Amino acid sequence: MEPTTMGRAWALYYRQLHADGRSEHTIRQATRHIRLLERYLPEHRPNEITHGDLAVFFNSSVARCVNGGRTKRPTSLNCLRSSLRTF
Repeated sequence: MEPTTMGRAWALYYRQLHADGRSEHTIRQATRHIRLLERYLPEHRPNEITHGDLAVFFNSSVARCVNGGRTKRPTSLNCLRSSLRTF
């Protein structure tokens, strides 16, 4: 059995979001969040990402700041956590 890539995992997650009847807004938001993680951890496969990797990601400026360096609102960070938790 070949390892799951981020692209394959995302395709399955995307299909599940549609099957669950999620709105297009939710699906676009999840897409942004998964791509952000994928750019931050490009060498990882989904089943190889550890809690430590996610902790480092969530504490990074990539996750915590918007373009321009301003800190994201707590609600935005919670949405990011929620997307990645369900992924």
